[in-house]
Amino acid sequence: MLNLKRLFIASTMAFPLLANAATTYVAADNSRETKLCVSAAMDSRVGFYVSYKESGKGIHYIANNIACNNLLIGEFADKAGNLANAAFLEKFQRSEGHIQIKDYVSMPQEDNNVDRVVIVRGS
Repeated sequence: MLNLKRLFIASTMAFPLLANAATTYVAADNSRETKLCVSAAMDSRVGFYVSYKESGKGIHYIANNIACNNLLIGEFADKAGNLANAAFLEKFQRSEGHIQIKDYVSMPQEDNNVDRVVIVRGS
């Protein structure tokens, strides 16, 4: 019984070390575009679908014309780590004549144990 208590206490104390820090996306204004950006970054695939339907804009327009923090909405969702929404939006993006080169070496390393808040502005 004593070993079980020790195991429980040790695992309880180690649990916070296993948790990853979260990134929160906060809308900078109350525009439809910003709401779509936050939804693309944080919501599930179904949640984003509902948001885009409520916006009154077509999916082709959203995928090609809405920019979130100077990135197309699909690229923003990908950078935010929401791969389901990024893949959905990628299907509707026009790809001819668009090349993006990313230099991963020069990007600063992020500390995954720090909570972050990202202010999102859609245009």
